[in-house]
Amino acid sequence: MWQPTATYYPERLIGVRRRGVRTQYLCVWHGAHLHEASWEDPDDIGDDRLIADFHLAHTDHLDPEGDFEIIIPHPALADRIASPVD
Repeated sequence: MWQPTATYYPERLIGVRRRGVRTQYLCVWHGAHLHEASWEDPDDIGDDRLIADFHLAHTDHLDPEGDFEIIIPHPALADRIASPVD
């Protein structure tokens, strides 16, 4: 089981993107501001239940074959929507 090692740990996922075989999630960290949400690989999030719950809630929007980007809209995230792939 994943254990938080710092003040910040994943609170919720508000977006997902895939480019080729790489999938990342837009993660809101507990104790951080919403505008500090960051794109993270699943291993860096370390919470399989959080990821599974996100997919269950957004199954109708995910394209299993192609590239995609889905973000739950919020004004504080305007700069994250157009962020380039790392």
